[in-house]
Amino acid sequence: MISFRALPAWLLLVSAGLASPAIARPASAVAKMHDEASLIAAEDARFAAQVHRDFAAIEAGLGDELVYSHATGRRQTRAEYLGALRSGGADYRRIDPSQRSSRVYGDIGVTRAVLAMQVGERTMLSSVLGVYVWRDARWQLVSWQTTPLPGA
Repeated sequence: MISFRALPAWLLLVSAGLASPAIARPASAVAKMHDEASLIAAEDARFAAQVHRDFAAIEAGLGDELVYSHATGRRQTRAEYLGALRSGGADYRRIDPSQRSSRVYGDIGVTRAVLAMQVGERTMLSSVLGVYVWRDARWQLVSWQTTPLPGA
């Protein structure tokens, strides 16, 4: 299990191609990044950015049309979600994914995982489903659904 508290955010961002979106890449390099491995790397970079409160990296990984559904049933737009992160309302301290899978269908990527998280003082175990769109040579999250699991 990867703990994103231990990894520097910049390392994950570079591996996901999010740290320098303005750097020109050969077409063959971009094509290779448009696969299941790059999708998981982008998701890992987002988790690390959340834990490290790297708002520039978080913003780069979120599509304008994002709908973020929490385990409580609360739904947020991109602006609402970013506002909650900035205000400390969602203080992600640890995000440990397991049971992961990813699929790419053209420019759409779908991820599934179980997340053990610490948000503030609360520990949670959730099943998650993410939908990503490949645009501007990177994956952007456009829909996130969290379902609480027993055991945390």
